[in-house]
Amino acid sequence: MAEFVYIAKDQRGESMEGVLDAASRSVAASQLRERGWVIISIRNQAGSRGSESEAREWVANPFVSIRSVHVETSLQQLALMVKSGMTLLASIEACKQQTSSRGLARVWAQVANDIQKGGSFHQALEAHRCFPEFVVRLVAVGEKTGNLEQVLRRASTSLKNRRKARDDFWSATIYPAIVVLLSIFVTIYMVVYLIPKLDVYLQSLGKEMPAMTQSLVNMTGWFTDNFAAMAIISISIAVLFTIFYLSEEGKRLVDYAILRTPI
Repeated sequence: MAEFVYIAKDQRGESMEGVLDAASRSVAASQLRERGWVIISIRNQAGSRGSESEAREWVANPFVSIRSVHVETSLQQLALMVKSGMTLLASIEACKQQTSSRGLARVWAQVANDIQKGGSFHQALEAHRCFPEFVVRLVAVGEKTGNLEQVLRRASTSLKNRRKARDDFWSATIYPAIVVLLSIFVTIYMVVYLIPKLDVYLQSLGKEMPAMTQSLVNMTGWFTDNFAAMAIISISIAVLFTIFYLSEEGKRLVDYAILRTPI
């Protein structure tokens, strides 16, 4: 067991401070949330047993990916805390403590540090790729108009809708993609392995193959003879297309063509 010093706000918005005995920092945070309190900060009591290991436990790993659902949840929590009257820095600190993503906790810590150095909220968010450009622009508008709580809720809702649309798209395309891949595999198997064996068998019997089958055999031979050249050409085309798409003008033209393509 270790002792943790906490600062929180109760349901009436009053500040609560004290010391809590718990097995870990996460357990202490869970106990405070069960009381209906919003955690402002929670840290190990100086000299308490296990403080060093807990500090290591809660250091954010910069290599952990940040999922969109974590960002949208934090933005929604941030909007609620700002609406309740908490200061922006206190709300960001609470989001850092409550998020289940260690990478996002590290991001919130850096955002708070940038704001304390004199930067604006949207500039602090802009430095991190986990916040899309439209979120940064919404926050900038909210700072200028004084409607930060509303734009944070709108940003969270937009992220949620975009994530659901992306999940629905992948769910709808998984089955067709599997069917196409299996069809390609079966075709390659027939052209490369099955048909040549059939050709040898029919020739041994002294019979001619049907015209369509003979054309497939000829195509198989052509692919076999020119496989190396085709592989080099395909790789070159893929590399050139990738370089073109990474450019601003190339991405604009490709996206325009995709949007104009009939569904």
